[in-house]
Amino acid sequence: MMESTVSIKEAGLTTQGILVTVKAGEDVWWSIVNFRPGSTVEIVAISPNSWFSFNLMAGENFAYHFNPRSNEGQIVQNTKVGNWGLEERLPFPQEMAFGKKFTVKIAVQETQLAVYLNDTFLSHYRHRVQPAEIDSLRLICTQGNLQVLSVNISEPVVKNDDPHSDLDIDQ
Repeated sequence: MMESTVSIKEAGLTTQGILVTVKAGEDVWWSIVNFRPGSTVEIVAISPNSWFSFNLMAGENFAYHFNPRSNEGQIVQNTKVGNWGLEERLPFPQEMAFGKKFTVKIAVQETQLAVYLNDTFLSHYRHRVQPAEIDSLRLICTQGNLQVLSVNISEPVVKNDDPHSDLDIDQ
């Protein structure tokens, strides 16, 4: 897999282990290129006491909205293309309790996203916007702070098995 990770050094931060702290009312963006089946987004973070969301964006549209709501005991998943669609709700997992480090991984499949929490499958979310339209990851914090330790956006490696081609994409 080809990977692009924003490091602490690239971000110009010196706080050891923290890529960025997203404060209440702030949002942070990462560009995504060539998003398609096989691509993944992995976010490692700590939420001391915040209300936040991870969003895969297609322009101004929210192709996938992942919003843990501990006060409601649920995670809300949704899409917004002009207007919000029907919410899909999941029970709030203890692994996301405030102050705990957690990893959310979103893997693109042909017809849906597969969402994992700490390497454990959490849910499928059927595409309402085609993955090729997704162009950025947006982290939004509406209350408290979200400490982002790492963001990794990977795309699948395209293998060229045609013996008659001069392309060597793996190099």
